[in-house]
Amino acid sequence: MNDAEMHLVVSTSIAAIGYDAAASTLFVRFRGRQATYAYARVEQSVFEAFLNSKSKGEYYNAKIRDHYSWHKIRP
Repeated sequence: MNDAEMHLVVSTSIAAIGYDAAASTLFVRFRGRQATYAYARVEQSVFEAFLNSKSKGEYYNAKIRDHYSWHKIRP
């Protein structure tokens, strides 16, 4: 998973998020899941807005899910 620093977040559905600026890749780890999901071609401003959003789940559903291609990274 590259060297993206994962940030623990307060959310009922999301455990942590991270960003690799060099690869424009967003990483999301959901609560209760072993895998981390990598989203390609995500702008840094989207990551920053996600990190600073009041509701991580609402932001994810509105701005990330179904907007970026992704793949699962096994632990």
